[in-house]
Amino acid sequence: APPTYSWCSPYRYQRIAELLAGLDRPSPEDFQRMQMDCRSLQADRLVPKILSFSYSDPDALTAAQILARWDRTMTVDSTGAAVFHLFLSELMELLLEDELGAHLHQYHQASFISYSVEDVILDHLDSPLWDRTDTPRRESPSEILETALSRTVQRLNGLCGRDRDKWRWGKLHTIIHHHSGATGWFSRLLLDRGPYPIGGDNSTVNAMGFNRVNGGFQVVSYPSIRIIM
Repeated sequence: APPTYSWCSPYRYQRIAELLAGLDRPSPEDFQRMQMDCRSLQADRLVPKILSFSYSDPDALTAAQILARWDRTMTVDSTGAAVFHLFLSELMELLLEDELGAHLHQYHQASFISYSVEDVILDHLDSPLWDRTDTPRRESPSEILETALSRTVQRLNGLCGRDRDKWRWGKLHTIIHHHSGATGWFSRLLLDRGPYPIGGDNSTVNAMGFNRVNGGFQVVSYPSIRIIM
């Protein structure tokens, strides 16, 4: 078989190993808590790198301050989680839209559970991806990051309003329970349930995956059953 250059990120495995290492005599309740764990090791990896740069734009500073205070868990009521994922969405568009154009959605489709550009780009500050090909000047990583942070706040103002107390991950990250018997719009209206706010993301142990291809964060991949024996 030909080699592949796409693989799942290591965050869930690393978090499970971390949680198991802290259990002396595991109980069913321990494993229940583990299955529902929403700590983001992706955020643990990326947020300090994002905050290592200096920003002057007021909106960018607002987003950076929220990330600095965030506990890096993907809970329903987390403001930091909402900022983090909208920031990553804006960053990927700034990095790749000028190269991929209309094909950017295909990249999102193929990489939504993969270890992707967003996971490694902050370790490659000399990458040509930081430079926008549609401008005559050469942009720096700090400029691109500042623009992404600023756009994040502007998008949150539009999606959730200007009251930052209402900026919540569960406002953006929702799930619809689709009934297997719902085959048309009317039966879906009667039988489907949701949308409901939900925590987790693509890389947490509590895996509630979404795909940015549609420009949103609605869950498209999640556990069909949970079992503890």
